[in-house]
Amino acid sequence: MMEKDITRKAAEAVIEAPIKVTFGEKEIIIKRPTLRTLVAVSAEIGKMPELIVKEGKEIQSVIQYAQYCERIGTIFALLIHGARHKACWWHTIRLWRTKNQILDKYTPKQLEDGMGRLFAEMELADFFGLTTSLNGINLTKPTVEVVKN
Repeated sequence: MMEKDITRKAAEAVIEAPIKVTFGEKEIIIKRPTLRTLVAVSAEIGKMPELIVKEGKEIQSVIQYAQYCERIGTIFALLIHGARHKACWWHTIRLWRTKNQILDKYTPKQLEDGMGRLFAEMELADFFGLTTSLNGINLTKPTVEVVKN
């Protein structure tokens, strides 16, 4: 059974089959993310502040932090529609509308489940491998030459 699952995932990755994710009762079909989309999502995640939970005040900490979590809707909208270099006004409006629909319709539990399944399907290991290998190349090349007088 596990072998069939791995074979299915490999075949879907090769033919770039879209990812199907269920949020609540709605199934959303998402194209495989491009490198630009992964970079844009990473930038949005990087803008979120670190959640510092004070012991005994977990609820207050989460409520205080919630005002900064509108970016979660932006992250989902980027994953659904993708990021574009020169986005037309229609793409920008679609991202904005999708972000607001996500924030209005879905519970935190539904978003957590959907995000977990989405990240599991997104080939993030390949992105990590690419960035790691490029970083390794960068570390091995000489950056400054020493000149002796």
